[in-house]
Amino acid sequence: MTAVPLRIAIVEDNTDLNGLLVNALRSAGFDATGYASVEDFERSDDRPHIFLLDLNLPGEDGLSFARRLRGSAGDAGIVMLTARNDMDQRRSGYDSGADIYLTKPSSVDEILGALNALGRRLQAQRLTEGDGLTEGNATAPPVLTLSPRKLEVTGPAGSVSITAAEAAVLAYCASDPNGRISLAAFDEILPEGAGLSKVAIELKVVRLRKKLAAAGFDGRSIGSVRNYGYQLLLPVKVVQA
Repeated sequence: MTAVPLRIAIVEDNTDLNGLLVNALRSAGFDATGYASVEDFERSDDRPHIFLLDLNLPGEDGLSFARRLRGSAGDAGIVMLTARNDMDQRRSGYDSGADIYLTKPSSVDEILGALNALGRRLQAQRLTEGDGLTEGNATAPPVLTLSPRKLEVTGPAGSVSITAAEAAVLAYCASDPNGRISLAAFDEILPEGAGLSKVAIELKVVRLRKKLAAAGFDGRSIGSVRNYGYQLLLPVKVVQA
């Protein structure tokens, strides 16, 4: 049996961008449908797993709609994609219910990465609650378990020891809404302190990827984010034991 494709509702009034996103997401394996407004979406019977939501919309705006979605105890993911890019606007987006806040222009690859990461996070949450996004006996994406106290990660292939620095990196990613860590954050959280070169950071990430692979995560576990840093691409559960 195969996994159910993630259903994505794209609410974007720019016709060209809407069409581009629908085509790109469908090509990447998502079940994507475009809507020109919140009202257009609400006339449908669509029940998406994730909303890809513009904020400047005709009729009800994206922030108001996100608040309504969260207020009705909806469990759908929300990715905001907007030209509003200052810090107060970002904070307002997260306060209104965004899981991930992206600014225009964002590359298709970045949007796909965000949707995949959020989809894995939602999958892990629904598995915990006993309601996955799979059909029949399909295998759900494995969850990375991190124990900062024991300094180990656990996956489908078992447990693997990690360093305190690697645990700090993974814990930082787990606490970030997008699963990301900036290059500057490495200086802040690693015991080596400031001044790590990009090459030194990359070597640390390569070693961490190898340990995650040894734990059973053979696919792409940590991705590079251009002009920023890295992104953890696995659903993660942090335990205190």
